Amino acid sequence: VAREENTETRRARGQTFSRLHVLVVEDDWADAHLIAQVLGAIPKIGFVEIARDGVEALEYLDGGFVPPDLAIVDLSMPRLDGHGLLTELGNRKGRALPVVVLTSSTSPDDIKRSVTRGARHVIAKPESIEELQGALSAVISAL
Repeated sequence: VAREENTETRRARGQTFSRLHVLVVEDDWADAHLIAQVLGAIPKIGFVEIARDGVEALEYLDGGFVPPDLAIVDLSMPRLDGHGLLTELGNRKGRALPVVVLTSSTSPDDIKRSVTRGARHVIAKPESIEELQGALSAVISAL
């Protein structure tokens, strides 16, 4: 699991503030870091953790770390894919982790399965950084 912090968070570390902690679950390292950079530019975001697949995400969630406020999850990943992770998260007791699916799939079946398994939003991976910024900003604003 890798951690990214926005600049304001680095300066304010150790102080109490209400910025969001986001877990990005994405097996493509370049995509994961791009998503983390875009999220880090959103003032409402404090920390971004990166897990490479559903197994690593569950290990993080069970590892005694501060629980994230939001997970952004890809569907196509090795070991445990996004659908499997959504199922695992849905079976857990306690506070439900809000999940946004960010996927390259445009299959209506994938969208329906994601929502049925608890995803709050399903976003098709945009073609440009600007579109990604707009999509993620809109989701974060809605929280």
